[in-house]
Amino acid sequence: MAVAASVSRSGSIVGTSRYVNQVLKSLPGQSAVVSDSGGERNALARRRLFRDGLLAAATGICLLIGVSVSRVQTQTLVDPWVMTAGCGGMVGIELVLLRVPDLTRRLWERPSIRLASTLSVVSGGGIALSLGATWAVGVVGWGLMAYLLLTVVVLLTSENPLARLVWPATWAAQSLAPACVCKSWHL
Repeated sequence: MAVAASVSRSGSIVGTSRYVNQVLKSLPGQSAVVSDSGGERNALARRRLFRDGLLAAATGICLLIGVSVSRVQTQTLVDPWVMTAGCGGMVGIELVLLRVPDLTRRLWERPSIRLASTLSVVSGGGIALSLGATWAVGVVGWGLMAYLLLTVVVLLTSENPLARLVWPATWAAQSLAPACVCKSWHL
């Protein structure tokens, strides 16, 4: 059976999505939905971003609990250099990840990667606290806070402001950048 449809620049099927949906739903075990607008894809990206924000918040809370339990000096956590290093590190990591959005998203969508990264941050924070390296926990904590702020900005505006630093202005003018931003909303 041949289905006439065209593929847009963003990779979504345009044209006969209602017919394609009916065909896909009629197949056993198929529940895929094709959309002209990409609304489902954007909703999924927003849910993933929200999930990632919650994961960062939970990780940050675990670090704060570790700091409070270990009774270390917390003056280092609010040191301007520690804050700058954490926020700057998050921006640097985000810029690197935005350069390869497909690979980043493909890797981050693996539950094992998310779990391993979260556990390594929490366990690394515990090791740093036991060695007295409160500054390292502060850097990671401020990086997580900056990530949460970026997540909120992206959820509210549907744009990643850091993407402007990565992609040429001509891409943004051609509306290609927002499609890439949606792909890399793992942040």
